[in-house]
Amino acid sequence: MAITSDPVRYKQVPSLLPGKYVYPTESPEIVGVLHALFSDQSSLTYISEDLKGHDAADLLLKHKVAYDDFHEYQKPAIDQLVAFGILENSGERIRIANAEQFLILRSLLRPKRAATSTCPRAGARRSMRWWREGG
Repeated sequence: MAITSDPVRYKQVPSLLPGKYVYPTESPEIVGVLHALFSDQSSLTYISEDLKGHDAADLLLKHKVAYDDFHEYQKPAIDQLVAFGILENSGERIRIANAEQFLILRSLLRPKRAATSTCPRAGARRSMRWWREGG
C-alpha cells in the first residue's frame, strides 16, 4: 500500500457491491441513443417552431409528438429508439417507454456513470441487461 496524490478513478476502486455503477460503453448503439436523446445536436430536437426542444428528450417530454409529426429523415432514429425499447409509439404520440430506464440513461451523461444503488431496482436491472447485451 502506498500514499499518493494521484486522482482515483472510480472504476478502479474495488467494491463489495456487484454492479455498483452503470457506465456507458463506447458501442455505437449506446453512443447513438445518448446522442439522439440528449444532445442539442441531435436531428430530433426540431420539427417546427411549435415542436422543438433543447434536445429530443425535452421535445418529447414537453410536447405531444405523433410519429407522423417527424420528418422522413428523423423517422429512422425514432424507429431505432423504439426497437431498443427506449421510446414507444402509442399511436397518438411517441413517448418514453420506461421512466426508470430514461432517468438512468440521463444520469449517465452527468458524471458518465450512474450509481445503481440510487436507481430504482427494476430500472437498474433493465439498463444493466441492455448494456451487457451491447445496446
